[in-house]
Amino acid sequence: MGRTGKLKKKSDSLHSRAARRETSPSADVDKSLKSMPRVEAPAKQPLIHAAGISKKKSKTKAMSRAQRLRQQKSIERAESVMDQLETKVAKSIGKAKAVNARKAQWEDLNSKHDAAVKILQETQDDEEMESEQPSETTTNSHQPIISHAGGNIIPPDTHEVIDEDDEIT
Repeated sequence: MGRTGKLKKKSDSLHSRAARRETSPSADVDKSLKSMPRVEAPAKQPLIHAAGISKKKSKTKAMSRAQRLRQQKSIERAESVMDQLETKVAKSIGKAKAVNARKAQWEDLNSKHDAAVKILQETQDDEEMESEQPSETTTNSHQPIISHAGGNIIPPDTHEVIDEDDEIT
């Protein structure tokens, strides 16, 4: 690899920021002016808004009969569309209220179901605790108790044995 040479110092351009920031030679000459108080500039007059270049405003011409009718028809059409939109929004809000009411009913039902399941489980736990302790009274041990996953206890059906020989003719 080769070496790079020293960079040459560029001279500031006449219109650069650095050139504009340099002090003027006349400030070095008269240093007594720097210590004197400045004279306040006279108050400026308010600008006139219409001064300078401005875009011409077009004059409104009277509309012809056909133009007036066309405009009225478009305004009526816009009003009818707005009415349709309002009715659609009102129906949508009504539907949303019905959905929220149904949702609340389901939430109430689910909470009641959860509470019922909790109470049922507590009673089953109490019964299990009592059955673990020796009890003096005997229960019908020939009928098993069937329990489902939901926690509901269903007693077995007590049907009599049907004789197949007794046919009804």
